[in-house]
Amino acid sequence: MYVCIILISLLVISSIVLLFLYLDKKRKSKNRDNFFYHAIHEMKNPLSTITLTSEMLHEMESLPDEAHRLVKMVITENKRVSQTVDLFLHFAKIERDELMLHEEPVNIHALLEDSLLIHEFILEQKNGVLKTDFKASDYIISGDKIHLTNVFDNLLENARKYSDEPAEISVSTRNEQQYLIIAVSDKGVGIEPAHQKDVFKQFYRAPGSNNNKQKGFGMGLFYVKYIVERHGGHIVLTSQPGEGSCFEVYLPLRTVND
Repeated sequence: MYVCIILISLLVISSIVLLFLYLDKKRKSKNRDNFFYHAIHEMKNPLSTITLTSEMLHEMESLPDEAHRLVKMVITENKRVSQTVDLFLHFAKIERDELMLHEEPVNIHALLEDSLLIHEFILEQKNGVLKTDFKASDYIISGDKIHLTNVFDNLLENARKYSDEPAEISVSTRNEQQYLIIAVSDKGVGIEPAHQKDVFKQFYRAPGSNNNKQKGFGMGLFYVKYIVERHGGHIVLTSQPGEGSCFEVYLPLRTVND
């Protein structure tokens, strides 16, 4: 179990170092890009092994409660690292214009419920609250399940990062005309009006956001906007400093055969 934690720490450090090297424009070349891309890709195998091992440990009834709690933490943090690696790989493909979407019918309500499990668990550890209000009557769309999951995970993680503890986050759905709208809201620090148009730009970090609690590479919202638009939708941000933010994802209601 402790070996898993050490491995995760090493993978986090390695991924961050490789990512900064990849983003360093002075070092950028086609051969170096390929090296960093494949180096990051190789991290997926040990991450998969950690996932499998941790889940097997978590299912062992003979483990004491404290061990189960620690294993759950390993599973949670391993998922976070895996998402960072996946985001990097997706971003590299976006830059190469090689990102492919695999469309299929997607039940957005079911997808959201799966995504919310891990975020609800994290919030509960710090007495946070996650509210849901699924009012949409039409919630089946044509889309890429993996990338849509990443979109909602990014929005939910941002809502947690930029909220004071205990955080209060709301996720809702509704229908408007030909769209399914998914809203992720928080009561956190909010975003200054002057920076709201820029938060979706790649590598953009709003002034004052680069503190110990709110770390990041400025890639998440760029990726979110890109994926939503690739699905024929758009995203709307409403925010007031000190009052929180609401990101509304508009996805067209359509089927694979449309």
